[in-house]
Amino acid sequence: LSGALVETFDSHAAGYFTDRDFLIGTDGFNIAPTSGSLNIDTTWCDDFGTSGSCLDTLTTTGGGNDDFDVVFTGEGVSAFGFDITARDTDWTIETYDAGDNLLGTYVIASQSPGLTGFNRRGYFGATEALPIQYFTVRSAGNDRALIDNFAYNVVPEPGTGVLAGLGLMGLVLAGRRQEDEA
Repeated sequence: LSGALVETFDSHAAGYFTDRDFLIGTDGFNIAPTSGSLNIDTTWCDDFGTSGSCLDTLTTTGGGNDDFDVVFTGEGVSAFGFDITARDTDWTIETYDAGDNLLGTYVIASQSPGLTGFNRRGYFGATEALPIQYFTVRSAGNDRALIDNFAYNVVPEPGTGVLAGLGLMGLVLAGRRQEDEA
């Protein structure tokens, strides 16, 4: 994702949460499990090929919790992606716009039994023609997975485009004035 904002989870304290904001400047996202909790982990991430901290779907009771929602701030994003490891079941990801309209459905296939141990590494990414306001992650079973390097391309706020357009028009008009005076 060229030019994307990237959340590595490294600057966040390790521990369990039920709802958490992750911001890079004013742009960011919120992660909330549909039930139970999620975890910022500093132990298992290194073992599975990432470094530092990562999002771990392990709950406080030791079970897998792969059902969670990610909601973007602002006008949404045009694309997102993340590194994912240790997944033992299929995940279904659905993307939605601000009006709760389904934009796309994706299945991330299980990394087992083909990949074993610490060799289970992968990447998932999605892009849509309309801004993605949020996405859901669901699976048929309980699974533990590690997510790192969460990247996303924000959609500029409408006012930003208008201001840029007005600035360009001003430059054109200033250039024409100088030509007329010459």
